[in-house]
Amino acid sequence: MNFRDALRERVWLAEGAMGTRLYAKGIAPGACLEELNLSRPELVREVHAEYRAAGAEILKSNTFGANPVRLARHQRESQCRELNIAGVRLARAEAGSDGVVAGSVGPLGGTFPEGSAKAFALQISALAEGGADCILLETFRDLYELSEAVHAAHEVAALPVIAQVSPDKHGELNGGLRPEEYVAGLSLWGVDAIGCNCGAGLEGVLETIRRMSALTDKPLAAQPSAGLPFSRRGVWIYPDPPEELARAATRFLRLGARLIGGCCGTTPAHILAMRQALEESRTRPLPPATEQSISARRRWTPRRLDG
Repeated sequence: MNFRDALRERVWLAEGAMGTRLYAKGIAPGACLEELNLSRPELVREVHAEYRAAGAEILKSNTFGANPVRLARHQRESQCRELNIAGVRLARAEAGSDGVVAGSVGPLGGTFPEGSAKAFALQISALAEGGADCILLETFRDLYELSEAVHAAHEVAALPVIAQVSPDKHGELNGGLRPEEYVAGLSLWGVDAIGCNCGAGLEGVLETIRRMSALTDKPLAAQPSAGLPFSRRGVWIYPDPPEELARAATRFLRLGARLIGGCCGTTPAHILAMRQALEESRTRPLPPATEQSISARRRWTPRRLDG
């Protein structure tokens, strides 16, 4: 399957949260979740299996923080390659031959460090070695860190690249960069899909996707959290129920999203509700990119494109 072409042909449903599901199954906060790919592989596979049973077609490897910088906080940087390969293979075991495995890559965390390109390259090359179908760059708030990840992905893997940002409620990234600026940069860097995940609330993600849709003809990706969390008796609660995410899924589809899923706080119940809401729309021809959206994209020039 040519996943680049497949993204344009119809909508794809991705799984939801991995971290909050592992916490719900008894993993302690602060644990190295990626290490579970080796020490508790059956638990990681269980989460993937739940999402697959709910109708997810794209499984995201449990590798969001499996870069050398983040792993060093747990004294596991030497396991970078091993953890990423294992994460892809666990997702593949549940995705099967007709599912898609997205190699998940998150920011390095904290202050943007030197040697970031090398850190991303080490992780992404391992994800490709493990057999990922695409590279999913997610939850980035710094455009220039994201540019390092994009360029590293192009250098070490001949795979489709999906670039997702995590904007504030105004749709802005660090430094006040607006969609009109960062979408143009991402388009020029040659990513295959552009989108949002996590973010500052469901309405904020919806508004950002709406603005993105007028700026690019690339497929869009939307994977919001289940609302803004709050603490109750020491437990983080995500307030948006499955039916709220299901309504949002159809709105994302109308805005041009071709990859729809969930982020923090979403569960298999959320993904099942989204699947049911999208089922009828999946059988309809997708509208072509409009000349208006292409023209809008061409009018904008980002502040910086060299990353």
